[in-house]
Amino acid sequence: MTTIAHLHTEVINIILCDESVSFKDIMSLAFSCKKFYNLLTTDNALWRKKFYQRWPHLREEYDEQLRLENKGFLEQVKAGVKCKKELWHYLSLMSGEDFYNDNFDADFTIFHSLFDPDKGASFMNYYFFVNELRSLLTDPPMESDFILRYCAEKLFSYLQHYRLRKKVHEFLNYPEKQQILEKAAFILAQWYQPQKCMSYLYVSTSLQKIAEQVLERLKNKYPAHPIFSISEEQLLLWADNNIDDNHWNSIEGRQIIESLCIVLYNLGFRGTTFCKYWNRRYILEYSCIDCVLQDKIGTTVVMATIYHSVARRLGIRCDIIFHKLDMDYLLCWRAKYLFYNSHTTNLKEKECFCIDFRRNEQTVSTNYCPIINSAKYGINEYTKESPVKVMSYMNSDLYFETGNNEIRQSYLELRSLINQIHF
Repeated sequence: MTTIAHLHTEVINIILCDESVSFKDIMSLAFSCKKFYNLLTTDNALWRKKFYQRWPHLREEYDEQLRLENKGFLEQVKAGVKCKKELWHYLSLMSGEDFYNDNFDADFTIFHSLFDPDKGASFMNYYFFVNELRSLLTDPPMESDFILRYCAEKLFSYLQHYRLRKKVHEFLNYPEKQQILEKAAFILAQWYQPQKCMSYLYVSTSLQKIAEQVLERLKNKYPAHPIFSISEEQLLLWADNNIDDNHWNSIEGRQIIESLCIVLYNLGFRGTTFCKYWNRRYILEYSCIDCVLQDKIGTTVVMATIYHSVARRLGIRCDIIFHKLDMDYLLCWRAKYLFYNSHTTNLKEKECFCIDFRRNEQTVSTNYCPIINSAKYGINEYTKESPVKVMSYMNSDLYFETGNNEIRQSYLELRSLINQIHF
């Protein structure tokens, strides 16, 4: 009689990779005989597949941190299962009566040793706990688990902000060259949406795709542009670092900027203000870069961040400024920065242009490219705002434009954190 032991190894692997087969099923088979034990406990590809079946949202974080720990996926599966047991044990120990108290303030510090690498925990534990809590909160509630869910919500929010405080601290202590604006915008979006499953990879990939569309337009219109001789290494360097000056002369830079504006306009990106949208849902959507990249409408400071981040990937330096007369944000660009104060006779290198996101149709071209000579704003000279200052602007916008207490509390905490570290 043919049994599973007679099947080819590849066939067994295909069966075990099915989503209906659990970790317990595989280990039960492994302990059935020495052959299966040796086969299944050393098959890293199998356990990698099962790992991402169980924790699909961990792929980005795990792949990013893989080099830090030399462990196979079976070890990671065991760690994940252990974290799940520890989490449920911790939740079960908490007093149910406290959850009916509006002033509930559990001491979550005793939980730190289970997820904080500074306390000896594996870096993956945090992601295991967050994943389990998110699953609990997204499952349909049962009548008997309301208290447990309330506790899970509190713990989930605590874990998210605990880690985000560290991310803010790390960002503010980066050299300014590495304080790229999309990272600041992403941290802020996470801060105000702590229960949302977010990915910085989504933000960086979206910006890169826009940059590639700009390059495609440039190639069609200006096939001899020198950007096409730039190395891949240089493009990657621009993607990960702020730049001090433009890599191009005034004509080449203008061609890139105009192409960028036209591509983003044609994609449907539009700037807006809060005055017509006093609904909390819209305020968050228009202020969080992940939502703006998806829905194509955002506040002027987030729109400026997107333009700035794509331009940087193409060797263009732009600066975000707050225009006090208009009480709004503009993106400024000039042909050259480092030698701007020198006595150059090239007037084109002294030109300064603004991109005004509220005036997409009041443009200097027929292609809806919102580039306006800065002389119209009286700002031929300006002071560059630092990435941290722009982050503070983003935070302040949410505070002043909403009466929502939850948002205001988040604002005050983030403002305090920024001020403690940076100002």
